[in-house]
Amino acid sequence: ELLKRGLARAGAGGLVHGPVYNPQAALEHMIGDKANVLVGIPTQILTLARLQKKMHASIPPLRSVLLTTDHVPHSIVRELVKVWGCQVFNHYGMTEMGLGGGVDCQGFNGYHLREADLYFEIINPQTGRPVRGGQRGEVVFTTLTRTGMPLIRYRTGDYSRFIPEACPCGTVLRNLERVRSRDRMELGAGEILSMADLDEAIFALDGVLNFSAVIAEECGKRILAIEVLTDGAVSERAKKMMLQAIETYPIIQSVLSSGQTQLALTFNTNTAAYSGEKGTGKRMIFDQRG
Repeated sequence: ELLKRGLARAGAGGLVHGPVYNPQAALEHMIGDKANVLVGIPTQILTLARLQKKMHASIPPLRSVLLTTDHVPHSIVRELVKVWGCQVFNHYGMTEMGLGGGVDCQGFNGYHLREADLYFEIINPQTGRPVRGGQRGEVVFTTLTRTGMPLIRYRTGDYSRFIPEACPCGTVLRNLERVRSRDRMELGAGEILSMADLDEAIFALDGVLNFSAVIAEECGKRILAIEVLTDGAVSERAKKMMLQAIETYPIIQSVLSSGQTQLALTFNTNTAAYSGEKGTGKRMIFDQRG
């Protein structure tokens, strides 16, 4: 609703569909309203693209897509560009920022920040001191214009860096390098796995609409259980190929190579099970260890 009001000020019309709980209905909504720009949650927009491709449904040409609310995997961006042939922009923000923190420009060289309202810094998470320009660290911000509940050097838990080179678009605003998923899980013995790692490996596979991941303990072994929701039946050959692609993805391969973690992969072909991420909830690896 906030975006719709902002668009109206710029002379553009906005139609609010809400979270995608029924992908086919959302696709029909897109076609009926002749939408030429989409704004939504990465996994939900991916589902629309893959179902539209499978159904061979004709949709009006899309000019661009803005992905927001959750971490944006490169694998999803590549698929949207492939299916729809449009530009895909990435939004960075969180509730504490007032939702909007930064957004891609057409140079796709990082987020341009909302610096009139927020002052961003990159700090050393151990000392709290700012790092040198171009170095990675934790993103913190201070609200500049807020009168209710102002925040000073609020720690986001995100890690990034300011890009020292000028953006091709010519802006004077600073560029913040893409932020990876905040969901990082320590598996033990120095092994770390994030939802972003799984996203890149799994969403790159054809027919995948979504997946869930759980870490559990069985007989002294860690089990990484992944259930993949697909857009239809999956042959045994395709299952083996998917398993191999996931097992050989570099970060996942590193985790599995220690022998302390085993992968259990299952498939759900019932698209009626699609829940649209229960609205706008963050995706994460669930830890069921004792």
